[in-house]
Amino acid sequence: MCKGTVPVLAKAYEALRPNLAAHDANLRLIAVEALRRLSARSRSLYRDRFAGLLDPLLFDPEPEVRWRAAWALGRLRLSCEALRKAALDPVDRVAERAVWALGEARDERAAPYLLRAIERPSLLAVGARSLRRITGLEIGADLEAWQRAAAAGGVEAAPLPAERPH
Repeated sequence: MCKGTVPVLAKAYEALRPNLAAHDANLRLIAVEALRRLSARSRSLYRDRFAGLLDPLLFDPEPEVRWRAAWALGRLRLSCEALRKAALDPVDRVAERAVWALGEARDERAAPYLLRAIERPSLLAVGARSLRRITGLEIGADLEAWQRAAAAGGVEAAPLPAERPH
């Protein structure tokens, strides 16, 4: 990356920041997509100076905004508590992308959320893949096998918080 590129990208992040809380859902959607593209150009800039900027979007009222925020974090291989909670999002598409992102980030603290998420048949395959990436266990898309592994201590299965997002 050119020497002058980082300050320009940092200014772009700052310019987009207010739009993340805009009343207009389309503006929030454009902002999250722009942030995803910016962060792909300079992952270290996001990690070093703007970490957490996408996290609140995982609770956005619009599923498309939540989906894109989870996708962006997965591409960055970053995780957070909000992403773990998004694995339980009531919208399958959002939950699926969050489950995928947790696997990309190899977030060991996500195992309890992933174990809960794979109870939904639509999330079993992607959740098993993420659990495999995190734990190293070679268990396929078999809910009962993952539950047995958790019971045997092969997967950290701490209790989940009672609250669910959205």
